[in-house]
Amino acid sequence: MIIETQKKEVWYAVDGRCYYIPALSGNFDDAITKCQSLGAYPAELDDTAELRAVQSLLDPSSPEGFWLGVRRNLTGASFTLIYSDFDEEYYWLQKKTQPSTDMWFSTEPNFSGFCARMICADALKSVGVLIDINSTCLMADHLCQSNYSVICEKDASLEFSPIIHYTLVSKLDIPESPWYRMQSSDAMSRTACAAQCSHYQVSGPCGAFVYDSKLLAEPCILYSKTGISTDAIPAEHYAQLYKAMLSWRC
Repeated sequence: MIIETQKKEVWYAVDGRCYYIPALSGNFDDAITKCQSLGAYPAELDDTAELRAVQSLLDPSSPEGFWLGVRRNLTGASFTLIYSDFDEEYYWLQKKTQPSTDMWFSTEPNFSGFCARMICADALKSVGVLIDINSTCLMADHLCQSNYSVICEKDASLEFSPIIHYTLVSKLDIPESPWYRMQSSDAMSRTACAAQCSHYQVSGPCGAFVYDSKLLAEPCILYSKTGISTDAIPAEHYAQLYKAMLSWRC
C-alpha cells in the first residue's frame, strides 16, 4: 500500500536525465506505479557517472531506502511468486541488462530479496550490517514487499536560453587523441560560438569550441571528439578550448 505525503514535485536535471524522489513509502510494485503516473520509471543506472549523479541527490546519513528499477530475473508475473520462479541474476527492468558490480555494496547482493534499493552506508550499519565503506549510498537487495520511497527517472529536454554559458575545458578532459575540426563560422562573439556548439550537441558531436578573434573571416571553430575529418586541433588552440554548458529542463 502506498503511503504518500503532500510535497511539491521537484525534478532534478542531471546530464540529460531527470530524477524525482516522491514522498511515499510503498512496495516495489507501488514504486513502479508511482513513477509511471509521473511519466517516468524507477531509476536505472547506465554507468558510474549516473551512479554518482543519483548519489548526489541523497543525504549519506539518510535512514531511508529508495527503490530502483532492478529485480532478479523473473519467469512469472509478480514478485509474490516462489523462489523457483527467479534465477540469481539481477536485471534492470527496462534495459534488460545487469547492474555493474561497483553499484553494489561489497556484501551485496546477498539474495535477501528479489528487488533492490539504493541505501546509504549509515542506514545499513544502524541495523547491524557489516560493510567496509563509509558515507556513501549504493545498491542492496531486499524483499520486494518492503516499503521504501523510490527514485523516479525520465529523459530531460534541452532548453535554450538567450544566455549561453560556457567554461574552459580542463586539461584532464582533453583526450589522448586530438579533437577534430567540425566546421567554422562567422559568429561574432564567444557566446554566439558557444550557442552554435550547444545546438550541435543535440544533433551532432560538437565537444568544444574555440573563438579566435585573429581569424577575421570565421573566428568560431567547432571541434568534435570523433575523427570526422583529418583536420586535427592545432596545439595553440588547446589553451582556448571551451565547452558549452547545456541547460536541461524536466
